[in-house]
Amino acid sequence: RGHLEPCGGSAQSWVMSELLQNWLNNEVGLSTNVSNFEKDFSSGYLFGEILHKFWQADFEQFQNKNSHQAKIANFKTLEPILKALGIKFNATLINAVMNGERGAALRLLYQLKMASER
Repeated sequence: RGHLEPCGGSAQSWVMSELLQNWLNNEVGLSTNVSNFEKDFSSGYLFGEILHKFWQADFEQFQNKNSHQAKIANFKTLEPILKALGIKFNATLINAVMNGERGAALRLLYQLKMASER
């Protein structure tokens, strides 16, 4: 009692989101500034951009659209690359990311950041 926590989560998840946001906006340099992980990453497009920057994934296949069909196509394109990188994910996590569920994109982003440092 008596201590303050950032709105909507633990101090640890807040620190992780701050670190990831700094990494994405200042080090990776995506085509857009990330301000809302759930919204910004739900289409899979920015994940494709990260994979392209670090692992030369074929970025032409990714669609910068929020339609259900584009999201599915983007995540199908991501799947073999994520598996090859040893990133743990499943249909439940991908659906959570596509639906903008809190923390889902962060879990995938954290694994990508760790993979980029190997």
